[in-house]
Amino acid sequence: MIVTVTMNPSIDLAYFIEHFKLGRMNRFDSPTKSIGGKEINTGRTAALSGSDVRLTGFLAGDVGELVERYLQAENLFTLDMLDTSGETRNAITIMHDNHTHTEIVESGPEISDEEVYHLLAKLKNIYQQENLKVICISGSINSKNEQIYFRNAYVYS
Repeated sequence: MIVTVTMNPSIDLAYFIEHFKLGRMNRFDSPTKSIGGKEINTGRTAALSGSDVRLTGFLAGDVGELVERYLQAENLFTLDMLDTSGETRNAITIMHDNHTHTEIVESGPEISDEEVYHLLAKLKNIYQQENLKVICISGSINSKNEQIYFRNAYVYS
């Protein structure tokens, strides 16, 4: 089994327009929607390659519920996400002007040290109970603690 941890998943919206006019109204066709986050994408790749994958991390609010529904519909992995306060983020990409892209990315819910510690305890439990081969953790995290990965990396080693 492979566990991937996405600390700050998103709904990714991609809009396409020939010319983007800053400071003006821009009309778009419906965006392309997908669920993003580095380790969600890693989990997809591993699952499509035949691995047993469990996704974990944090989801929040109405957007988090939508992310969860979309991931369940993919039917590729086991979902084991933790709830947090706030709102899961949206990430908007505007493709324009000869393949230029502009990104508008929300911060996402703020994750506390205590929540990370709880997640690490969960990972330790999974490790002890399952035939766990790999844990992948990467990507952004919205935290006041700039060293959150470093400070928690050795809690269970």
